[in-house]
Amino acid sequence: MNEAFEESGNVTARNHGDRRQIEEANVVSVWKERLQHNWLIVLLGSIVVSFLLGYLLSQEQEAKKQEQWAEILFRQIKNWLAERGRETVGSVEEGLEQARLAAKQAVHQGAKYSRQLNPFQKHARRRYFGIL
Repeated sequence: MNEAFEESGNVTARNHGDRRQIEEANVVSVWKERLQHNWLIVLLGSIVVSFLLGYLLSQEQEAKKQEQWAEILFRQIKNWLAERGRETVGSVEEGLEQARLAAKQAVHQGAKYSRQLNPFQKHARRRYFGIL
């Protein structure tokens, strides 16, 4: 009895599998038939998809070009600032040296004028070998 049940179950599975294949074949044949009648729509759809893909690729390339352009511009600006910086450092160093010399002269002149204007300041005597 088990054998009869198993055989009947296999027959049912085979029939079910055959029905599925027939249904799939029907669906494919229906699509093929529809495509044959709608070839103009398929052609237009493929053209639209091609244009959309081309547009997206061109936008991506444009974005890459803009990034490269920005990188090149910033690199040139950095190089230009580095060159100008070296020149500026040289002139700043000269200016600082001049300011240091001017401050030194001002200190000496101030000391000189303070000695001249202060009558109570005693001048230190110079001694030679601690004798005078």
